[in-house]
Amino acid sequence: MKVAVLVAMSAERARIAELVSGGRIGPNEIVLVETGIGKVNAALGAAELIRAERPDCLVSTGVAGGLAPDLRVMDVVAAAQVAYHDVDCGPGTVPGQVQGCPPRFDADPRLLALAAAVPGVRVGLVASGDSFVSTQAARDAVLRVQPDALAVEMESGALAQTCLRFGVPFLSLRAISDTPGADAHVAQYESFWRDLADRSFGAARAFLESLPDTLPAAEVR
Repeated sequence: MKVAVLVAMSAERARIAELVSGGRIGPNEIVLVETGIGKVNAALGAAELIRAERPDCLVSTGVAGGLAPDLRVMDVVAAAQVAYHDVDCGPGTVPGQVQGCPPRFDADPRLLALAAAVPGVRVGLVASGDSFVSTQAARDAVLRVQPDALAVEMESGALAQTCLRFGVPFLSLRAISDTPGADAHVAQYESFWRDLADRSFGAARAFLESLPDTLPAAEVR
């Protein structure tokens, strides 16, 4: 099958590109796209890719900030759900909900099951919005809107919303690069990219290698 892999930054693209030999991983064709950071870039990149390539599924990978107190740098989170932390559409919606969309976007259960089977991968809610969350105050603000979020990043909400619109199976799989509010947070983030990133993308490799050549039929609910 054709698997679209979307990343936000060139550093993330470089790590995934190392996994792709001749545009393939295992039996599957991989279309790797760097969208740029943030919701608008992510949505535009995903929409253009879906129209042009018609992928069988779309995977968002890269990094996120850890919110759960037991998450550490290099841990990996698969998003069972993605929700915005910076959206408020007023009456008739809940905080984080875009009018006309669900409050949270569910991952494709078939992709999520494969990601959850990778050793060490945590499964839960990922919060998404147009902020690089670095301080304790910013971390607390995210958790006031999405109190059970494990991690926070800047693209997966828009990607999930776009995939829902186009009917494309979606999963976000993110390595923890930093823990907002930690002492010397910026140094922590920079150290991740300097010393730890190659090892952290091992879960993405394992997940992509586990993908079958065809997704089984989705269960009818």
